[in-house]
Amino acid sequence: MDPLHLVHLVLIGLWGGLVLAESVIELGGSDEGMLRAAARLHYWTDLLFEVPILLGVLVTGAWLSARSWPLTQLHYIKIGAALIAIAGNLYAAALVIARRRHLDDLAALRVYRRRIRRTGAALPFALLALYLGLRYFVH
Repeated sequence: MDPLHLVHLVLIGLWGGLVLAESVIELGGSDEGMLRAAARLHYWTDLLFEVPILLGVLVTGAWLSARSWPLTQLHYIKIGAALIAIAGNLYAAALVIARRRHLDDLAALRVYRRRIRRTGAALPFALLALYLGLRYFVH
């Protein structure tokens, strides 16, 4: 496996681990203290780690795609699924950042938590892209 593939896979692994950790944060208790703690912790996790890692995934993925030109139909399916997953995660990050401004509004924290949880709908697309990448494109 060449170094670019390895870097891309490591970034995807880091991203997946962060998503799992953030899921634990978001599935925690719903009392006032837990809602505020989740808002603070998830905010800093996204800002310092997840968004930069996502940008790294995008850059290395684009680079790998450019090296594989012309792309096959399977590449397009994988890239499409990955972009849906990334878009869902970036939308979740935007919600997390917006939620941080409402630490004193318990009702708003609950609304944002529900919206953030719904972004999990992008997970099947992430798993499809991961499967296709590991099964067909990593040598």
